[in-house]
Amino acid sequence: MKQQEEEWRQKQDQIQNLLVEAEEHQNKVREFFRGDYGEYLIDQKLLQQVEKTLLLFGYQAVDESRLEYLTRNEGKDLLAYIKGLSDGLPSIEIIRNNETMWSAYKKLAKDERIQFEHNVFPEVLPLWFASLKFKLEETEHRAQKKQRSKEKKESKVERDSKSLSNKTDVQQMGFDF
Repeated sequence: MKQQEEEWRQKQDQIQNLLVEAEEHQNKVREFFRGDYGEYLIDQKLLQQVEKTLLLFGYQAVDESRLEYLTRNEGKDLLAYIKGLSDGLPSIEIIRNNETMWSAYKKLAKDERIQFEHNVFPEVLPLWFASLKFKLEETEHRAQKKQRSKEKKESKVERDSKSLSNKTDVQQMGFDF
C-alpha cells in the first residue's frame, strides 16, 4: 500500500515537473520571438480583444497557443477577418461550426450572449441552437434558485445562532431566580 502511494507521489511529481518545464519552454519561445520581432508581437490588450471577438462570433482557433505569437498586424488582420471587414485569410487557422458556436455561447456572460446571437444569427436562431439555449437557460435558472435558497437558509441559521448566543445560559434554560 505504501509502495503504491509512493509511486503515485512520484508520478505526481513527474507530472508537476513536466508542467513547470513546459511553462519555462513557452516563456523561452516567447522571449525568442521577442528577440526576432521585438515590439511587433501582439500585446495583452489586443490578445484579449482577439480572444473575446473569437468568442462573440463563434470562432475557435485550431491551436489557441498560436494566438500569443501573432504580430500586432496579424492580430488586427484577424479581427478584421472575423468581423467580416477583410477578405484576406488570417495567419492562423480558425474554425466555426455548431460545436464551436455553442461552446463559445456557453462561455459568455448574459449580456454578451445577446451580442453573440446578433453577430452569428442576425435574422433568426436555428432550431438546434434555440433548443440548446432553452435547456441552458433552464439549468442556469434552477442553479440560481438553489443558490438563493441556500443563501436564505444560511442567513436564517446565522440569525438564529446570533439570537441564541445573545441569551445567557439561565435564560436559555428558562430558569428565573
